[in-house]
Amino acid sequence: MQHLRDAGWPQPLSAEDATGLAEALATPVFMSSDAETEPRQTQAYADDISLALPDDLNPELLDGLLQELPVQVGAFTGAMQRIVIGAGTKKDLEEAKRAAHTLKGAANTVGVRGIANLTHHLEDILIALSKREAMPNRPLANTLMNAGDSLEAMSEALLGAGDEPTDALQVLQEVLDWANRIDREGVPAPDESGVAGAQALAPVQPEQQEAAGEAATPMLRVPASAVDEMLRLSGEMIISNGQLQERLRQSRKQGKTLATQQALFQQLTVELENLVDIRGMATRLQRVDSDDEYDPLEFERYSELHTISRRLIEAANDGREMSAEAERSFTGLNDVIEDQQRLQLQSQDAVMRTRMVKVKTIFSRLQRAVRQTCRLLGKQVELNLAGTDTYVDSNVLNDLVDPLMHILRNAIDHGIESAERREERGKNPVGRIDLSFGREGQLPDGALQR
Repeated sequence: MQHLRDAGWPQPLSAEDATGLAEALATPVFMSSDAETEPRQTQAYADDISLALPDDLNPELLDGLLQELPVQVGAFTGAMQRIVIGAGTKKDLEEAKRAAHTLKGAANTVGVRGIANLTHHLEDILIALSKREAMPNRPLANTLMNAGDSLEAMSEALLGAGDEPTDALQVLQEVLDWANRIDREGVPAPDESGVAGAQALAPVQPEQQEAAGEAATPMLRVPASAVDEMLRLSGEMIISNGQLQERLRQSRKQGKTLATQQALFQQLTVELENLVDIRGMATRLQRVDSDDEYDPLEFERYSELHTISRRLIEAANDGREMSAEAERSFTGLNDVIEDQQRLQLQSQDAVMRTRMVKVKTIFSRLQRAVRQTCRLLGKQVELNLAGTDTYVDSNVLNDLVDPLMHILRNAIDHGIESAERREERGKNPVGRIDLSFGREGQLPDGALQR
């Protein structure tokens, strides 16, 4: 205190303030973290599940959220699915908690209240479970799974791939009820037999477990219009390349015609040279027979004619060499054009692959449709997918989702009995639907069995 009261300070501490500070330091007041925490809401309202974007939205932040949503929501629902079927571990619980935390932060940054509110309370529940190192009991696990389904539907709505979930308010209310109950009573005791037995069971296949690792692959969001434009330009380049090949073919044909004419010209020059030689020799013989005197003018005319014939022959030879060189150039140009066409086809194929996605990307949506239908009808169904690594055009796959979900709902409704009826008939109480994908030549192929 003496140091603070030193006169060297611009405003030294007074004796009264020094006494008060000493008393405050001697009796610190510790604030409870609970006292600083706002009480948790108990009632869910429509505004709490709103997916409306703020007016001052930063487009870059929205792009970041849209990139994170499928990855993190998939991680959350995948972890919860393993927990629900009884194959989950505390590692899955931690993964779900991290995904909920990431989604909450991203949604709060952008201003999407529906996702932010739901993941906030989900994270609190998962934190409580993690602290107790306990797995959720069946009712809580089902609520968390329903929340994952709602998050997936919200994600698809923001991505423009679906409608907003109609049960989001009910799901948020159930999550709030559980969160408040845990705040009051603590984490419920886990089921002795595990969580397995929940409706709409689906085995976790190895390819599903690998999905999270694949999802971590760096991705780049490109507008569909940009990909379409790239495909258009690639197609135009291939057409232009074909036209160039046709022009080259015509040029080579004309070159061969020119070479034929050049050969004819060369033959005529040889005949001319022979004729000149014969005429010259005949003239000399005639002069010898007639004892005519030597005529220098006539010899000069013969020499000029012979020189011209030799030059014609040389020109014909040069023309033949030029024709051969032109043919070699045409051959080289044809090789370059063929290489260019091959690269353009590879480029078009690469652009096409930007629109190709694996069938497994719609697996969670199909699972959600099965779970929701089972909850509505009170049935238990196991959904198995095969060939989910098959690549399909994203537009085609998106168009297939709704028909596939409709088929699955009908299969559950009309093709699978209730668990009680199945047990009465000596069947497994859990029905089974197998959906397989593959390729028939260049076309995708699918088959469904129950």
